[in-house]
Amino acid sequence: MKRKIICFALCLTAVLVSACDKKEDTKITTKTTTNDVVAEIITATTTTVATTTTPETTTTPVTTPEPEPEPMGEYNNLTGEMTLSSEAVGKRPVAVMVNNITYSLPQYGTYDADIMYECLVEGGITRLMAVYSDYTAVPDVCSIRSCRYYYPMLAMGHDAIYFHYGLDKTVAAETLDRLDTDHFDGGYWSDAFPADKDRLNDYSREHTIFLDGDKIPKLIKNRGMRIDLSEEYNKSAFKFKDEASQIGGKSCVEAEIDFSYAYYSTFKYNEENGTYVKFHNGEKHMDSRAEKQLEYTNIFCLETTTEIINTKNNLISVDLEGGRGYYISKGEIVAINWSRETETSPILFTDTDGNELEVNPGKSYIGFAPKNKLTYK
Repeated sequence: MKRKIICFALCLTAVLVSACDKKEDTKITTKTTTNDVVAEIITATTTTVATTTTPETTTTPVTTPEPEPEPMGEYNNLTGEMTLSSEAVGKRPVAVMVNNITYSLPQYGTYDADIMYECLVEGGITRLMAVYSDYTAVPDVCSIRSCRYYYPMLAMGHDAIYFHYGLDKTVAAETLDRLDTDHFDGGYWSDAFPADKDRLNDYSREHTIFLDGDKIPKLIKNRGMRIDLSEEYNKSAFKFKDEASQIGGKSCVEAEIDFSYAYYSTFKYNEENGTYVKFHNGEKHMDSRAEKQLEYTNIFCLETTTEIINTKNNLISVDLEGGRGYYISKGEIVAINWSRETETSPILFTDTDGNELEVNPGKSYIGFAPKNKLTYK
């Protein structure tokens, strides 16, 4: 009987020790009594289990590195920002004449312009010229209007290809010929300047013509027109800062340019975005397709003189040689000077000490207005 008990005890011990996988820690000493043998087995088994307790481990959290930001694009000469497509690097921009008479509003395609010009034309109204740096990505622009002689001069200051619908057949036609301006007149390229059918019921036909932006690259190619920027113009439009900052002037949260008794442009500062939103004759100046109000980082009001040069149709001249002006950005305003060396030179902006003006990166608005017609607060 004693032998059976001992055999049973040895088998039980083997099973327990095997389960703990710690045979080397278990010792069994045979005693002279059954009780002693069982007690020794229990003691050995308890010790083995205690020594196989798994200690707690500390897990170090794994930190996933943030992905590198993807580059936005190439350097844009007109804005000083990295927004240009690779296809447009070193290529000529496009300048488009835009109708701004009240009866033609709202426009569309205007929000995407990198630089917007506004000048007086006959009758006290204004007309816009929208300049786009990427000729491959110009949106449809509506409505397109006719050329006045000073607009192609401003366009050529950027080496831009000029798009318009019709022209004054006196001084404007002479200027285009004399300066050998690369341009497209929608009156002769009707497939690229169709009427917007959605506007025909509500507008006079002259306010429905739009430029089909997708057709611009093909138009230029088919005409064999130069598309590479000339070396003289392949540079920044302004002396851009590396980063936008205040300009060291007086506070300016709202500014108004009175072009005439009937037309004025107002700009209100959006501090959150660091831009000025534009109003046309007191109403939000909207791009109807983008569903956005026009807005600009930089506002330039350039003082000039005008006079009637043709009493038959009240055509006017606009002095583009130079003068005084104001630069508005980041909630501030400073007095500046502006000048142009030749008819086709870019505008040079300087501070009142004659140093080239440093301009914040971003889209710009440039308005030519009679003297002392800017008010601000």
